[in-house]
Amino acid sequence: MFKVNPEIFKASEVTKGLVCPKIMHYQTETIMTILKSDRPTALKRLNINKDVLWDLVDLREVNGVAVKTKYMGNSLWTKGALEHYLSNEGRLKIKGLQCEHNNERIYYTNRLLELDPQSPTLGHEIKELLNTTVSTIVTKWEHSQLLDRATDVNDPFVRYRELDPEIFYIQWNTQTRGKGKWKIEQINRVDINC
Repeated sequence: MFKVNPEIFKASEVTKGLVCPKIMHYQTETIMTILKSDRPTALKRLNINKDVLWDLVDLREVNGVAVKTKYMGNSLWTKGALEHYLSNEGRLKIKGLQCEHNNERIYYTNRLLELDPQSPTLGHEIKELLNTTVSTIVTKWEHSQLLDRATDVNDPFVRYRELDPEIFYIQWNTQTRGKGKWKIEQINRVDINC
């Protein structure tokens, strides 16, 4: 088992602003370029859905370096995923886990494609939408049990309601990352119903 701090975090408070601001800025520039291009819509959709949106949850800037944070460094984990991670070594720590976009990427892709590429506030509109991006580390079994096509940017755990897993907020020590290790500093339970 693992030590959990007694303070319970509200999902509505810990799911805002999880995307690294620098990475969001870079991805916003990329999305603006894609939206303003004369590429076919199908290619725009593919570029945004398969490449750009993954980087929002996969990368974080640490001391001026873009760091992979798909698993280690991700803030939200289910109890099953965290137990798996903590009870294994090396690559086995993440084998069998998945980084789940709480709100499906296609929702974001479609919303981005609906934006007016000529809008003077395009960058702001993109960032406002991307700021609602949330990802949670889950087991493959948990992933298979989540509802499909249930998206609510104001309630990023709507797909999790039927499964009702325990969710934890992890604070990582980024200073240990360069030494080949990620160290968990603190674990708090998250109430996904508020």
